[in-house]
Amino acid sequence: SIGRISVPKGPTDRVSFDALGLAPAQADVFGRADLVISIPDKILPGGTKLSRLMLDLMVAPDGAGEKAVVSAFVNERLLASSVAAIGEPTRLDFAVPDEIQGAVANVRVVIQRRSAQGDCRFEPQGYPAEILSSSSVILSVAGPIAHDFSDLATLWANGIEILVPSSTSAHPLLVVDTLADILHALSSET
Repeated sequence: SIGRISVPKGPTDRVSFDALGLAPAQADVFGRADLVISIPDKILPGGTKLSRLMLDLMVAPDGAGEKAVVSAFVNERLLASSVAAIGEPTRLDFAVPDEIQGAVANVRVVIQRRSAQGDCRFEPQGYPAEILSSSSVILSVAGPIAHDFSDLATLWANGIEILVPSSTSAHPLLVVDTLADILHALSSET
């Protein structure tokens, strides 16, 4: 039997990347760079699902003061794009459709700059870009019934009870090992 060990701290409708323990993604942009963050469902508070993303990005202008273009993909679907702000965070706020969600939301932010005129093969200096830890996931209530295998993570977040038939006592290590692999993939550390 596995029971609830921890109760979510704070609000469960909006959680920052920092509170989820997601490390900020950083890169120096030499024309183009990808910033990647994965958000597994099993780290979200129990009974919730990802419905929106609010990405805060700092993108330095290049030496000529040219702005970059920022595009956000979730599970390889383009969901938002904007010209980067200068001197303040760029915010991308967008819904994440149910049909592209799975057990993990793979977020990829593409930063693109115009290549310097003249010799396009050589760009000697990169300019930094970062997904800030103040970025947030906006959560909604998950349904009480799993419609897909990936829905199990949110249903199991506050604990589950596993019953196995007595016949498994003949090969307990095989059964426990298989169950452990499944539980590790679909449930939170607690």
